[in-house]
Amino acid sequence: MGSRRLILVEDSPVCVTINLYEAILALRRSDHDLIIWVDFLCINQEDNKEKNWQVGLIKGIYQQASEVLAWLGPADDNSDHVMTFLNTFGRRAEACGIEHVEGYHLSVWQDLMWQDPGCIKRSPPFGWIRTTDHRIKPISRETLIDLFHSISGWYQEDSLFPVAGMQRLFTRSWWGRIWVLQEIALPERAYFVCGTRRISRHRCRAAMNAYNALWTILRDPQSRASLFKPYHLAITTSLFHVRPNIMLYAQDIYRQDRFPLAALLRATCVGSINLNRHGPHHLESTDPRDKVFALLSLASDKEELEQQGIVPDYSKTCVDVYTATMAALLEQGRMSLLSVCQSPKMQHNLPSWVVDWSRPATDMLQQVRNDHVTIYPTFAASGLTESGPNVVVERKDEVVKGVALACAFYDEITVTGCFPDRISTHEVPPAETYWWPRKWLLEIIHMTYRSEQRISFRDRLAAAARTSIADVGLDKGGIWARVGDSRSLDAVTLLKSSLTLIKQRRIKRDANKFLIGLANERASTGRTMGDVHLSSEINGKS
Repeated sequence: MGSRRLILVEDSPVCVTINLYEAILALRRSDHDLIIWVDFLCINQEDNKEKNWQVGLIKGIYQQASEVLAWLGPADDNSDHVMTFLNTFGRRAEACGIEHVEGYHLSVWQDLMWQDPGCIKRSPPFGWIRTTDHRIKPISRETLIDLFHSISGWYQEDSLFPVAGMQRLFTRSWWGRIWVLQEIALPERAYFVCGTRRISRHRCRAAMNAYNALWTILRDPQSRASLFKPYHLAITTSLFHVRPNIMLYAQDIYRQDRFPLAALLRATCVGSINLNRHGPHHLESTDPRDKVFALLSLASDKEELEQQGIVPDYSKTCVDVYTATMAALLEQGRMSLLSVCQSPKMQHNLPSWVVDWSRPATDMLQQVRNDHVTIYPTFAASGLTESGPNVVVERKDEVVKGVALACAFYDEITVTGCFPDRISTHEVPPAETYWWPRKWLLEIIHMTYRSEQRISFRDRLAAAARTSIADVGLDKGGIWARVGDSRSLDAVTLLKSSLTLIKQRRIKRDANKFLIGLANERASTGRTMGDVHLSSEINGKS
């Protein structure tokens, strides 16, 4: 039967997935009956009307459940050891009140990293934590130091994070499924089950918070990188914790923050096309319509969306669902979502102004704040205004036919660049990381010569530097901001090392003349490629 197995449900044969079959075998009891609710069996997957109705009930089912078991899959060669470690260490992390990545524990551990061992002076001797039964109690600095010593890799080797095994466990397919977000967010008690081992959601979260805190410290430029061991390099390069963090914080997200659908979609869809560099971020679904339907019950604006016709309806096509959802969000004023519209689209016939939520949105020019809606730094080509654009949605028989909005004509695109030797610019191969920023900058400079306007080469280079990164880079505080002409010196350094790549005589003549004129300027001398932020910023955006 390939990927299916046959079971009996009230004496009737039913084909189920291997994953469900293995879960039933692992969870069933030999000494008494076990009554569980499984959506695959309790909802007729072939009846759209029943699915539409039942999907609306799932929120109440999980909220009222005595406990929810998240089946991660059967055990492998290392999973029992990882689950045991997470339980043992997680119990200690719980006792230390590690509810979040940041907190008193992080300040104590940062002191350990940035000062000589035993020379901790900045953090107070005691901090206050909230216990699992919501009581407030003190926690000593020495207790947190002992916990750090057990996992840091500098003091003892008998209780280190099993990084390789954790990466295998936390990259299992369960962590990337959109439907399980509400299944783990809504119940009061939830457990992760792998093989015959289980761990509570709260304990797993405490263990992962400690891991994330250590990862944060090791990634800090002030950390003692010269003392790094293979263990520390494994932690800083094993990027598997984004998806688990989403799942482990889902309960807080639902109960405390209550994000609107626009925020939930952005948080679960923005990812990276370079998984080796950034790790998996976005959540997936077998049915692309579920990228919307699975989030509706968690959305703070659920009732408003229902009035706009956004409800689970499996009789509609994916194109109709995505189009109606985008139109509703634009009517709410969520204009920033237009920046998530990217090509190529996996869903055919999807309008250009509609986000394809079935694919990860990657390489965004702007960042998103903690509300997952507000983007920064602000672009305002047509000026800042308090009132948003007037959106008019054209509907016929409850189907969105188009969207119109008033806008201001700003300028006209007359020239586009060309890189015939590159299939895609989404990912820069390691072998090209040195030359690609130079080629990118030179192509933009070349485009400035397609106009008859008289422009100095200095201005051309400055404009090319801003354009190459969409005028967005890291400021001195490590925050993305509009950088203006602050990358001009970086562009000069890149230009000096790129002269051999310039083929056009006029451009090469102007570049050489410009560089000769700079020869006596101190600001342009003594710089090395290590001083150039523009290069890495181009690689990150191009």
